Amino acid sequence: MRASEHLETSTPVGRLIRNVLVDFAEFERENITDQVRDNMPELLDMIRVLTLLVPKL
Repeated sequence: MRASEHLETSTPVGRLIRNVLVDFAEFERENITDQVRDNMPELLDMIRVLTLLVPKL
């Protein structure tokens, strides 16, 4: 299914497809949020190291 295609939500199949797409999008959003949260300490450590390498003006 393309984003440009019309999704007929007045039929049971259309509503099912819409709900599957919405649920999948929510799953992806939560998954990305968890990955960012889990990697935040490592990212902060990298930023600390990089700021030490930047010469002060």
